[in-house]
Amino acid sequence: MSFRETNLLNQIYDRMWLLHNFFHPVMRQQGDPDRTAVRHYDRPVPAFDRLSATAILPPEPQAALASLRLASNPLQLRNEVHSASASRIAARARSMLSSSTQ
Repeated sequence: MSFRETNLLNQIYDRMWLLHNFFHPVMRQQGDPDRTAVRHYDRPVPAFDRLSATAILPPEPQAALASLRLASNPLQLRNEVHSASASRIAARARSMLSSSTQ
């Protein structure tokens, strides 16, 4: 993997981190998973909302993450992830084609 591809993947992962932790709701299983045949889930909530509800974080990091979330646009993040992924796939295909013709 080239240096350029590594940087592109790091950019994709950074965008995905924002998207998943701030905007994608996640369901958590409630109760003891070993004791019941029927699974019960709580309300789907993004990971940042769950973390905020616990009040584990000190106020400064909590405020920094909250401002980062407000500054983030989920649709723009999604489009950036998709376009960067497409760029990486295209670059990889070009490198594979060039190496096979040599």
